[in-house]
Amino acid sequence: MCRISIVVPVYNGEAFLTDTLKSILEQDFDSYQILVVDDGSSDNSPEIAEGLFAKYTDSSVEKTVLRIKHSGVCVARNCGLVNSTGKYVLFFDSDDLMKKDFLRKAYKKIEETESDVLLSEFDMLDEAGNVLLKYTESFSSFSEELSGNKVLEMFFNRIIGFCLQSQLYRSSFLKQHALIFQPGALYGEDQEFFGKSLCLATKVSMLQETGVYYIRRRSS
Repeated sequence: MCRISIVVPVYNGEAFLTDTLKSILEQDFDSYQILVVDDGSSDNSPEIAEGLFAKYTDSSVEKTVLRIKHSGVCVARNCGLVNSTGKYVLFFDSDDLMKKDFLRKAYKKIEETESDVLLSEFDMLDEAGNVLLKYTESFSSFSEELSGNKVLEMFFNRIIGFCLQSQLYRSSFLKQHALIFQPGALYGEDQEFFGKSLCLATKVSMLQETGVYYIRRRSS
């Protein structure tokens, strides 16, 4: 078992995929797994992932490209989840970025707190890399471990923000409750997964610093 599995669904994402994967491959962390799930792309997304993986030779990082017929992001994420081997799972979009120390700090925090779910702060950037919104300008964070229901209440009241890419899930917790993304969901599937996970989580913790950059794109 590796420490963290990162599931990256991609559909025609060749314009952004290289930068995203580099930000994951260049983490100051080891013993993790990257699962790129190509959702039937008609561009060169899977070839880009395979070519980039071939250039990074760190044997402690397992790198896999899975190809499925076009079925939507939920099916792609579920495919990655089924094939993951990490103690924890992170679902990361193919056009966002993570800070170089994110995995190390997130892993340390979730191990120390023995949480089912870990949240972290995130900042929103535009396509040129300019900061549009810092987490601390609109949302609060929390230092103690809380129940999932309490955290869900804070989310509904807009006290904390939401970004699937900045969340770490304990694999055994997901397996215990058979938690998956809802196949066929076209919008809000990430929040639906987040909500039902929190309803079942005994303990949720938070990394009180930015670990992920959510890129707001005009085409998205």
